[in-house]
Amino acid sequence: MNKKKLGLGLILLLVLPSTMGDLMINVYNVYVPIFIQAGNPLFSTGGVLSNGFGLGAMMVGIWMIADNLLAIILQPFIGAWSDRFKSRLGRRIPFILFTLPLIIAGYALIPLAPQIIPSALNGKFSELQLQFWIFAGACVIFYLGYMPARVIMQTMRQEVVSPDQRPKVEAWFNFLLNIMTILAYTIGAQVYKANGPLLFWILLGLYVIACVILAFFFKEPPANQIVSNKGKQNQWGQITSVFKNGTKEGNKNLVLFLLSVLFVTLAFGASANFSSSWVINILQVDETKVTSILAIGAIATIVTVLPAGYLAGGILGRKKVFIIGLLTMMAGAILISLLPSLYVVSFAMLGIGAGAYVSTMLPLLFDIAKGDSGSGTLVGIFNIAYLTGFVLGSVVVGALIQQFGYIVLYPSILFLGSSALICILLTKMQSTDRLHAPSLKAEG
Repeated sequence: MNKKKLGLGLILLLVLPSTMGDLMINVYNVYVPIFIQAGNPLFSTGGVLSNGFGLGAMMVGIWMIADNLLAIILQPFIGAWSDRFKSRLGRRIPFILFTLPLIIAGYALIPLAPQIIPSALNGKFSELQLQFWIFAGACVIFYLGYMPARVIMQTMRQEVVSPDQRPKVEAWFNFLLNIMTILAYTIGAQVYKANGPLLFWILLGLYVIACVILAFFFKEPPANQIVSNKGKQNQWGQITSVFKNGTKEGNKNLVLFLLSVLFVTLAFGASANFSSSWVINILQVDETKVTSILAIGAIATIVTVLPAGYLAGGILGRKKVFIIGLLTMMAGAILISLLPSLYVVSFAMLGIGAGAYVSTMLPLLFDIAKGDSGSGTLVGIFNIAYLTGFVLGSVVVGALIQQFGYIVLYPSILFLGSSALICILLTKMQSTDRLHAPSLKAEG
């Protein structure tokens, strides 16, 4: 294992492409629902965006779930393919470079499609078929590019550094992503108000620059340092070999860990989707105060995530920090369920818990997984659990809220957090590291 000092240069090299890519996704998640619904009499755009397709909230839900379903299908196969891919550029870099044209074309077109809607046809979906298919095609093209690139960048962040450095890298990734997301939601909102497409294009340009720099400075090792290429195994065989070649105990540990990730993201997804409505319904405040209340959790995550990552890579270890994060989240869920008036403390605890577990989830995968399966394959399998949690979190907890009201939101999160805790406590760690770090031309 090449244990280079984790300097700022190396950190930025590894995390900025992922940060800018996920930032594009966050901005997409804010504005695409607006584009879909604008012009609907039941939807108000506040004068920022005048034209849209006039569809309802149900279409937004289907649209956003479809994105994650596409990722669940694509990413395991792309990760497995990258483990066995051979080229002069290495195994991972080609996937980042070759997906750039799709990402550029799709993301650049997304904000343009609503702008070609005539004001007289605003919200009249039946008369906007051409504009809608341009918009839908742009979204699909973007996701077909970014979903493969994302799993590759996740993989590279993990296999480039030693085990104790992985949570530090993940911590920096989440720290920068949260900071930049806040900037995109504030300063970026003013850019969007002045010129809608410009915000998208600025983020796209930053992503392209980060990827080009990564491709120039990142040097991969020979593929056989990490995974054997003997035989003619296809991608599906590569994925299933993780379990076929594993021991009974090893497979049990991996499944328990993936279940823990599933429960965590079920809770996280439910909180992300329904907390704003909980604030309005339970605290009885108007919508103008929602963002300032929810900002408490976001700020707590930003403050916590770096210390959590360094503690996970040092004296406490990945599993202990992950468990501490779950316990803190559960304590926050208990407090807010019993005493909603203490929402400031509760949201802070939920944010602190998130800072701990987001910095350790992916590094834990490589502490637990056994065998000689490639890291891309493992990350692809991890993303099945991770993204399924986000999809089901909205559906399952949403159904409970529909039946019993918003009072069940945080008890549901407590139950899901407890389930995740039980699974990770039953999971045994692997003592030896299974990856070999590639060298880098950039020094930290």
